[in-house]
Amino acid sequence: MNTWPAIYVLDHEGVIRFKDVRGAALDRALDGLLAAMKAN
Repeated sequence: MNTWPAIYVLDHEGVIRFKDVRGAALDRALDGLLAAMKAN
């Protein structure tokens, strides 16, 4: 059985914001978190 490892995307405070996102969804998740971090 082949499986992908779990991917957890945490914010700058260590809170899990996304789980198992890949490809374009991962790019959007990271772009959104980086933009939010820069706004603060």
